[in-house]
Amino acid sequence: MWLAVSTPTFSSPHASIRVERIYVSEGERLTKGQRLLDLTLDLSAGVARDCPPVSTCRLVLREDAWVRRLPVEAGSVVAAADALALLSTGPDTPPEPPAREARVTVATVLQHDDWWAPAP
Repeated sequence: MWLAVSTPTFSSPHASIRVERIYVSEGERLTKGQRLLDLTLDLSAGVARDCPPVSTCRLVLREDAWVRRLPVEAGSVVAAADALALLSTGPDTPPEPPAREARVTVATVLQHDDWWAPAP
């Protein structure tokens, strides 16, 4: 069975969503709890707010799967419900339309300066 990973629907229709980092590659076997990618959400195009208009979140897989296709790359700007990845439940599952969304968790990151620094 094929599964889709789509851009989460955030509360603002004016949000600009950018793929910051991708942690997986096509053909890779993924396990529950593995990080998929990081997104930056910019709300500055909408109404004025009292809090910072930029948020970072990480998508984490909640089931085992295989990465079949990654239609985005780091730096891509995506819209809500755009495909971020196509997964399958087995490595040799024949291509088919996704049967459902993959189970993921979206974790908002409050402090992320260390994420973007190169490793020593």
